[in-house]
Amino acid sequence: MQATGKDLRYPLSDINLKDIELFLPGFPHEIFSKLRRDAPVYWNEEPEPEEPGFWALTKYEDVLAVSKNPELL
Repeated sequence: MQATGKDLRYPLSDINLKDIELFLPGFPHEIFSKLRRDAPVYWNEEPEPEEPGFWALTKYEDVLAVSKNPELL
């Protein structure tokens, strides 16, 4: 998925942060704005069955809180 002005209309389930195509035209600011607004703690499902997926924290305050509280991991 390429970042365009239409990205704010993409369903969250269509966002794959490991998709290199997302970053080729430059940093996908619109996608991360959407994540910060709609899903600041985002589960990125993996398309590969052998990969478990990962959580992405998209707000600075959340990253800071988790980094100071390792028991949350």
